[in-house]
Amino acid sequence: MPDQFCRLCLSNQLSECLVLEGAPRNIQRLLTEKQLPTDSPITLKVYQCRDCSFVQLSERLEDDYYDEYWMTATHSAQMREFQRAQALDFVQRFNLSGKRIIEVGCGDGNYLRYLHEAGAIPCGIEPSGPFRQTAAARGFQIADGYVGRAFTVQGAPFDAFVTRQVFEHVQDPNDFLLGIHRILSPAGVGLVEVPSLE
Repeated sequence: MPDQFCRLCLSNQLSECLVLEGAPRNIQRLLTEKQLPTDSPITLKVYQCRDCSFVQLSERLEDDYYDEYWMTATHSAQMREFQRAQALDFVQRFNLSGKRIIEVGCGDGNYLRYLHEAGAIPCGIEPSGPFRQTAAARGFQIADGYVGRAFTVQGAPFDAFVTRQVFEHVQDPNDFLLGIHRILSPAGVGLVEVPSLE
C-alpha cells in the first residue's frame, strides 16, 4: 500500500481485503475527447486496519475526482424513504427542530430536503459543481469545498452535522473530523453513515 499506514489511527497493521484488477479510473464521470488518451485501468486495492478496522483504498484519489461526481441513491424510491425516516429520527432524537444542521457532502440536496421537512434548518457543503448547483436550486445554502481543520463556512457554529457515505472517501479522516468539530457548537451532535463490509 503506498501510504503503508492507516489513514485513521496511523497503524501499520493493514490487511488486503479486496483487489480489483483493471478497474476503471474514471467510473464517476464521462471523459472529454482530450481526457480519453490519459485514461487507463488501475488495480484497485482495499485494505482494512487490523487495529481500528478502518477500510481504505490503496491509492489517494486525484484532487479533481469529485468535481463532477454523480450519485444514484436519490433515484431509488426505497432509498428515499429510508433517508426520509432517518432524517426524521435524527431531528426528533436530538431535539433539532428549529436548529441548524450542516450536511457535509450534501450531494444534490435531497437529504437536506428531508431534514427541512423534519423541522430543522439545513445547509450543506458539496465539492461537486453539478450537485452544488442542484442543491442550491432547491433553495438551500451550499458551500463549496472540502472540510478540514482550515475550512470555514458561513453560519458556523452549527447545532448538528450529517455526513452520509462520505467518510470512506476522505483522504485525511482526522483532519476531516477536526474541521467538522471547528464548525459545530460545543454541544453539537452528528450522524455519520458509512458502508458496511458485511
